[in-house]
Amino acid sequence: MNAGRVAPAITVISRAAPRPSRIGAERLGSRHWTSLPRRTSGARVAPSNGRYGDPVAQSDLAHAEAGWLLERAQVPFIVIKGPATRALLDQPTRSVGDVDLLIRPGSMTAAVDGLAARHWQPIHAGTAQNETASHSITLQQPPAGPNRTELDLHVHFPGLGAPADRVWERLSKDVRRLEVAHRPLPVPSPAACALLVALHAARSAADVDKSQRDLERAVDVVPVEVWREARELAAELQALDAMSAGLRTAETGRHLAEQLDLSPPTSVEWIVRAEGHSSMALFLTNWWQAPLRRKAPLLARELWPTTPFLRLNWLQPEQRGVRALLWAHARRWRWLIKQVPRALRVAVSAHRAAKRSQASSSSGKRT
Repeated sequence: MNAGRVAPAITVISRAAPRPSRIGAERLGSRHWTSLPRRTSGARVAPSNGRYGDPVAQSDLAHAEAGWLLERAQVPFIVIKGPATRALLDQPTRSVGDVDLLIRPGSMTAAVDGLAARHWQPIHAGTAQNETASHSITLQQPPAGPNRTELDLHVHFPGLGAPADRVWERLSKDVRRLEVAHRPLPVPSPAACALLVALHAARSAADVDKSQRDLERAVDVVPVEVWREARELAAELQALDAMSAGLRTAETGRHLAEQLDLSPPTSVEWIVRAEGHSSMALFLTNWWQAPLRRKAPLLARELWPTTPFLRLNWLQPEQRGVRALLWAHARRWRWLIKQVPRALRVAVSAHRAAKRSQASSSSGKRT
């Protein structure tokens, strides 16, 4: 890591002043606990919504379009990945897949309505609370499919333990304007971008290669002073555990975590996530920690998910009818049975690692 290197430049046009939202707060579901098979390829397919062959140009156009629609709907937002990460890593040709935007809590309905003007539609309609992420809603333009650009609207970001309102207040306080497809879009500060790269590495079991490349690049090019600011931000937003877990997924990041005086993670969930294990291990971990009254409903939903969930994750668009649904259930049960033994070992190992970290942290405080 080059501590003396100047941070990658971000074109600052003006500081963004958040605009008021037109609606009240909505409540999203609880955290995403339903198991999914790991993708066969970590890299997302390049966006296909645009008319241009260059995936970077297509992604930039999708970001610019979403930004224009949200500004027209008076929904404050911040670009938290994609072009923001590309600027931090100083990689102008870095491939970008989805559009990831953080919006002010309470503005989800207005945002979805505004994006509907260009036919962006939620793809998880009809699914149960535990089957989709609680922190975001995913949209696509029709026809939906695996090769289409996804737009993720976040009201929170996994790993940040502070309330969503506090996260938005802090991240939006120091945004910059980055020109994307000739449109200035708000992006977080370099320290916030660095923190988000680490948090993404801690939870990206489905995209390990790309997140590891991003983390290693960030450790290499981002000055240690910026990482210290990121650590202070993580402490403020209750994200030290997740940041530590993310940095420790790479050898160079492990050295940086020690340099930043970040203790090993004590959260079982983040130990499981950072090690890149399947969602079944994460489900078992969260199921074990859930209150007794919630264990039976969670297990029932895991064994018998909703039809929209199956159609989205286990069936092709042309597969219809009761026979197709039963076949999807059978395939999923077979996958679950294969995953359980290893997932149990991972969960037990993570619990032991968490106890060791907690004991080490307690002894360190006493000394």
